[in-house]
Amino acid sequence: MRGWLLVLILLAGCQRNLHSLYSDGLPGTASWYIETFTNLSSDKDAAPILERILVSHLRSMGVDRPLMYRRIARTRSKYEEKDQHDFEPYKGAGFTVGGEVNEWQANNDDTPIISFSVYVLDSRTGKKIWSSHSSKKGEPGVALYDLCEMMIASMFSSLQVNGKQR
Repeated sequence: MRGWLLVLILLAGCQRNLHSLYSDGLPGTASWYIETFTNLSSDKDAAPILERILVSHLRSMGVDRPLMYRRIARTRSKYEEKDQHDFEPYKGAGFTVGGEVNEWQANNDDTPIISFSVYVLDSRTGKKIWSSHSSKKGEPGVALYDLCEMMIASMFSSLQVNGKQR
């Protein structure tokens, strides 16, 4: 019995925790790919707009060169069963950022409503190291773009990146 306990303790000590691997933050000098977001909203421009805002925000956080990875846009019916992320390791990439837009609209009274999720993968392993979801209804007259910028800034405040802040 003691032998098994010793083996388990040794094995537990040898495992690397992704959280502890990046406890000082993610390297901004690594390659960061932003893949095409899945767009579940009725606005076909929602995902590309969110992706552009995300690239700009990552730069301001210290990511040197976030790159867009274009592939055929993913759209699914809200009623289809959600498929698993079709991870493919991007050659030379450190991190992959992706997600989905669930809602992107302005009501009749010009009130913006946005809902989306974002994740960061370690591209070498395919493991999710960070994710967040946000849904927000803005004040009447606030542009969808401006509301999305505020939401991304709030979401990404919990993600530490080691790089030059711009």
